[in-house]
Amino acid sequence: PLLGTPTVLTSKFTPQMLDVDRRALLAHYHQLGYLDAVVDAEVDPTAHGDMSTVQVIYHIREGKPYTVRNVRVDGNKAYSERALVGITEQPTGKLYDESV
Repeated sequence: PLLGTPTVLTSKFTPQMLDVDRRALLAHYHQLGYLDAVVDAEVDPTAHGDMSTVQVIYHIREGKPYTVRNVRVDGNKAYSERALVGITEQPTGKLYDESV
């Protein structure tokens, strides 16, 4: 688990930002090819049981990384499939990057 007080991605803990941070971590894992990744956040009040000081714990289940087997282009009329596949940024045999 990734620990942070305040959260790793924001400077001050706010419950509203917890899901924003969780989604940012999930997007990062998707960019690394972990499309089945799951990120859960847990908030643990540390002092006196109130929310003035908290420990944020991110539970991350990566799953397996996905690689690109091949890239196909369907429905193209103006250019050859070979020309279009040549300009894609998703290389065959590499980890899938959702941001591409």
